[in-house]
Amino acid sequence: MKTLASLIAISLISATSLADTITTTAASTNPFNFVGSASGSATGVTLTPNAPLQSGGAWFRDKQAVRNGFNISYDYLVDLSNPSSLATGEGLAFVIQNTAATPLGGPAMGVGVTGLRDAVTVVLRTGTNRVLEIRKSGPNGISFAEPALASRAVTNDEIRQLFGDAALQGGARIGISYTPGTMNVSLNGRNVLSAAVDLTNINGRSIVDSNGAAFVGWTAATSQFRADQQSIGNFAFNFVPTPGAVALMGLGGLAAARRRR
Repeated sequence: MKTLASLIAISLISATSLADTITTTAASTNPFNFVGSASGSATGVTLTPNAPLQSGGAWFRDKQAVRNGFNISYDYLVDLSNPSSLATGEGLAFVIQNTAATPLGGPAMGVGVTGLRDAVTVVLRTGTNRVLEIRKSGPNGISFAEPALASRAVTNDEIRQLFGDAALQGGARIGISYTPGTMNVSLNGRNVLSAAVDLTNINGRSIVDSNGAAFVGWTAATSQFRADQQSIGNFAFNFVPTPGAVALMGLGGLAAARRRR
């Protein structure tokens, strides 16, 4: 059986050529900090168990270079406590923020993301109000009372695609790509949502640090009446490093070549 770490591939893509790709697959370490109800497993990350009013998060231990662009994809599935019902949830959020290493918002319809500041999030809400949204934080953090940057309804067929089991058999593939100025979301390989997003200007504030990096992770929550196990796994990430980081990688390669001589 594959371990959690073996399911995570992280690539650094230089701004010049795909031929410069450096791929590193974690072999023995867990790259996440867990908070709330979240935990790791041999097949991925369980964000919420099958229990009411739970919220959990999984955050990369290290900040990730996101300012220059990235591509992220992962499987999301719901292990239904009541297979005859489409009332799943409450939902999942992918989050980029620059305020704390392991924040966690409230449960239920807050999806573990409400109140987070200096943040951009892609939220898939699977409860009564089934929507896929791209949101940014306002003066009081992420709030579902404020308009989303982009939003679309989620169909019953798309909800059914999320159904799977605890071994990550089944589920839907979510993809998120960012180039400075635009964020796109795909579901099972089909582009379904797009919004104008600039990580260096969210309400006049940058949500990346001076190195172009920010905290990256996921949150999820259940409510009193919709309490299903929600898991993610089979991650794939491509981050575009800053020019300085590319230069450092080049210097590292040069130093290694010199040592081999």
